Amino acid sequence: MNNSIISSRHTVVAFAVIAVLIVLATFRTAHACGKEEVKSSATSDLDRKIELLIRTIDDDPDPLHLNFTPAMYRLADIGQPAISPLLDLALSSNESTRRHAIGALYIIVREQFGLMRGREYNQDLQVKCDKFWDSLGDLNFEQSYEDRLKSVRKWRNWLAQQPTKKDSK
Repeated sequence: MNNSIISSRHTVVAFAVIAVLIVLATFRTAHACGKEEVKSSATSDLDRKIELLIRTIDDDPDPLHLNFTPAMYRLADIGQPAISPLLDLALSSNESTRRHAIGALYIIVREQFGLMRGREYNQDLQVKCDKFWDSLGDLNFEQSYEDRLKSVRKWRNWLAQQPTKKDSK
């Protein structure tokens, strides 16, 4: 048999194996994390985006900063429309999920006070931000469920009084 034909067959087989491995890895990751395709119970593209990000909030933590994940940052970028689902996760029994959800919520609040990521620190704005955070129960992932629930109720009361913002950044 011709060596170039054998080489071509090996190349085709190698690519086929790689493709199968990619499909299997994708399926395994989605299955292990409980991420079936997002069903259309959401009413808008933004709602579907938030739903997907909520499902993946613990995925792919930064190796140097395990408290941060890509989904957490994307939810923070969305802002106010992501607050209610993040509050749901603040009550999770999973500590990492709570940490990521409350972290995203804190980024949203900081940015509402003008404390933007990657920008110069402003002590006056930080004090205002902290006072606001404390006024809503000083939500913390290490709090007891009961304390987190009290804080989430304060957050929901505050959120109900806010104008709805349905546009992402």
